Formats: sequence, structure tokens, C-alpha cells
Amino acid sequence: MIVTLAQMKTYLGETTTDYDDFLTQQLAVVNNSIENYCGRKFDPLTYIQTFYRDSIEQNIVPSISLFHYPVTAITTIQNEDAETYTNYRLKGNSGKLTATNDSGYKSCWFQNYNQLEVTYDAGYTTMPPELQQVVYSIVAESYNKKKAGIDVGFGNNVQRISVAGVMSLDFDYTLNSNERKNGFGMILGDWLNVLDYYRSERPVLGEIWEAYVA
Repeated sequence: MIVTLAQMKTYLGETTTDYDDFLTQQLAVVNNSIENYCGRKFDPLTYIQTFYRDSIEQNIVPSISLFHYPVTAITTIQNEDAETYTNYRLKGNSGKLTATNDSGYKSCWFQNYNQLEVTYDAGYTTMPPELQQVVYSIVAESYNKKKAGIDVGFGNNVQRISVAGVMSLDFDYTLNSNERKNGFGMILGDWLNVLDYYRSERPVLGEIWEAYVA
């Protein structure tokens, strides 16, 4: 999780367990929305990604990009015959994996085989503070509504302007808000521009799955 329950409660100054279930649910919604919007995961996990030569539309392949990043460790790189490949250079922040020869110079993947399986660790061991701030702000807004007895959804489609003792006016701005143009705008709101920095347009080459260790 980008923000844990304990971190969220510390941010809010909440010392009871009265809102634990609510906060846990809200943290999951916001975390999943951020991951779906950005097209990537942020927690440290182990992945297995298989690349196939016939799915890469070029004959010379000096570098491949792992789907998840930043990459913190490469466990193994094997071909279809389970032969281990150890000559490579890794740019961890981007997940770029470049083949090298025995002398350390740039080489090419798929010279003598058709499949490449990479097992690697990726994700943030320390979450970027700006990502955490997005979660803090969104969940805090819902939390404050909950404590005040206001429907959590209020304000997503309706905005209220009040002049104490004079008038209270609700107006619907659904069709005028730019955030409605994005599938996650209703949840992430004005924070989309912050999240754009972490958004990945990287396609999955081959197959990828999380590797769970018992």
C-alpha cells in the first residue's frame, strides 16, 4: 500500500479504532485507483516476465524494458532451455535491461534463442512522498465528511455554497468538470496532474505475473 493504516491514522491524529474499517476501505480504493490510473504497481514485489522473440517487431534487440519499475534486483534471466544469462546492464529506475558480451560491450538479446524469462524485484522500498500526499489528502477528505455526518459522495457531483444565516445553494457541476473526462477522476480529482509523472504507457511484452514465495 502507498499509505498504511497506521500512517494514515498518524496523519489524521486519529487514536481510536472507530474508523479503522472505513479508513482501510478508503485506502484500498484510492491505492487501487492510483495503480490503475498509472498502469503500474508501487509496492515491492517479485515478478516473472517472459519475452518472446516473435512478439518484438525488430531483428536486433539490444535492450528490453521490464514492465514494472524501479527494478531493485534481477534474480535470474533464462532462455527456453533454462540456460542462465548473466551478461547484462540494468538501469534500475527505468527497468531497462541491456544485453552485453563477455567483454561488457553492448550485445543483443535473442541471438541464439526465442524466449527470455526474467525474474526480478520491482517497486519502492520507500514510497515517494508526493504519492503518499495524494492518498493522505483524498482519504482525509472522506474521513472528515464521515466524522461530520456528511455523505462521503457529497461534493463529487454537487458543490455547496453557503452564506451563514442567509442562504445555502447546491449546484451540479458534473458536466463542467475536467476530472469527469477520466475514468478515475471521480476518485482522484485534482491530483491527476501529480500522478501523471508516475503514469506508465509501457505495454506488456510477452507475459508477466507476480511470483509468490511461500
